[in-house]
Amino acid sequence: MMQNKKIKTSALFTAVLLIVMTVFAIFNIGAKDNQMNSVKSYIVENIDQMRSLVINDTDASIVVKGYYTAGDGGGGTFFWDKNSASEENGGTIFKNTNDEIGRYIRLCDNENLNLKWFGAKGDGEHDDTLAFQNALKALPDPGGSVSVPNGTYNVSETIIIGNGNMGSQASTKKGIHILGDGNANIRAVEKMNNVIEVKGMMYDLLLSDLTIDCNKNTQTGVRMTAFIGCAIRNSNIVNFTKKGLVIMGGGDPCGNYNTYNQFENLNVRSDIDGAVGVYFDGDFKAINDTWLTTMTNCSFVATGYNSIGAHCKFVDSISLYQCTFTGTKHGVLFDAIGNSGYPSGIGFYDCSVSSVGVLESASETVRKQWFLGFKTDNGEVIPNDYRFFGITDQGKPFYMEIVY
Repeated sequence: MMQNKKIKTSALFTAVLLIVMTVFAIFNIGAKDNQMNSVKSYIVENIDQMRSLVINDTDASIVVKGYYTAGDGGGGTFFWDKNSASEENGGTIFKNTNDEIGRYIRLCDNENLNLKWFGAKGDGEHDDTLAFQNALKALPDPGGSVSVPNGTYNVSETIIIGNGNMGSQASTKKGIHILGDGNANIRAVEKMNNVIEVKGMMYDLLLSDLTIDCNKNTQTGVRMTAFIGCAIRNSNIVNFTKKGLVIMGGGDPCGNYNTYNQFENLNVRSDIDGAVGVYFDGDFKAINDTWLTTMTNCSFVATGYNSIGAHCKFVDSISLYQCTFTGTKHGVLFDAIGNSGYPSGIGFYDCSVSSVGVLESASETVRKQWFLGFKTDNGEVIPNDYRFFGITDQGKPFYMEIVY
């Protein structure tokens, strides 16, 4: 009996030992598999160090402290894709300096980019043109945003938004938002026609919380042609030599009109002789004008000799609320030359207009505009033309009797 008990005890011990060994083996195999399947991690100081890494692993994760130096805003987390041959874009996709195949891919939302990721310094000394160009190019065609952190970004070439020709070819890019942090200054450092140019037809463009500084050597701050449902908000356009903001209708067939656009809290100023704060026009031959646009709490002030706050040509049915138009020649000029019958139907609501001017000929004339709540507390001159009618902020009507 004792022998049988020993045998049973021995068998039980052996069975338990086998179970323990099996469990250990399972966990050991799992540990090896986890080790084999784990992603190797690297930490580097900047983008150049990442690009020079020699990575033999199938996958790898790289933490980059900064684009140039740690903490400069251009760093992030990347993964190595040894099979990728995607085009390098200077911000979210980078090549290895030694390999034709394989890319470092930034872990990010490709629809929400940061200008610092593309090498912008924003220090007011270096040229950040390439960073703007690469960031806009990297956005998907349906659109996305580029955040512009606080700083001064020097540009030596025009920043082009959209790839249309404002007529026969619509832009494949749309829905582009350039969003400043409140103190983001884009400053022109070379002579050029425009600091920013929008080439439509396109829609859902937004420029917000930016200062566009022409630096007294660039003609126009922002030029926009053939756009729908777009906006500029909480921004400044300053120091232009010719025009601060140009709003244009495009040609046939894709550049049809400018409609449903909004401009809010926009400050446009220059002290250069002959400058124009905002210029409205279109393609009269194609019958594509600027219309159904609103401006709210905007200021267009040109203080140089012979300057104009707003120059209106082929424009119709736009509404302006609590805006200021100041120029040493005219606050607003209504110009019918080359577009007879326009401008037409512009409504000024609680606006300050320093003075009104008309440019027309015997065969090319402007139509009616109205002013409701015409400001009079800063020496504004009430229009003396029956086609410009309304009521002052003091309740005094002018030419109201001819309204039918």
